[in-house]
Amino acid sequence: MAFDAVDERSASARGRAPSKPDPRRGGLRSALEMGLIGMDVAGRRGSVSPRRVLPILIVTLIVALGVASLRIELLRLRYALAESTLEEQRLLDVERTLTAARRKLRDPVHLAQLAAEQGFVAPDSQATLAEMPAHGTASVLAAIGPDASQRSDQP
Repeated sequence: MAFDAVDERSASARGRAPSKPDPRRGGLRSALEMGLIGMDVAGRRGSVSPRRVLPILIVTLIVALGVASLRIELLRLRYALAESTLEEQRLLDVERTLTAARRKLRDPVHLAQLAAEQGFVAPDSQATLAEMPAHGTASVLAAIGPDASQRSDQP
């Protein structure tokens, strides 16, 4: 502050014009030049009006509610994922149990034991059936032979 005044006096004493204010130095030089030293400038500060603050507060509130709802949705999805993972593990256990039961039922040794327990016996003879056409009853009767229609009428 005092140095600027001394600079200006020494510059004028040497016959030079006082230097122009340097915008890079800040507000000290400009405050001296404007004659604001000793004046109360506290009232000059830009007061914040509610008309400017209210929209900012509303936008902030909306953004905060949006973030909160996203976090709640994220938590809900995490719980649903954990529940689905547990359900998947349970279903995999059921699948393993059913696969083991199916393999046991297809095992010839186990089938023979079940048949013996239920009273099944080995057949005395085997019957082989000819393949029948799949379309219509007339073609089925024709494939069996002419005597088939007579046999189906008799008890």
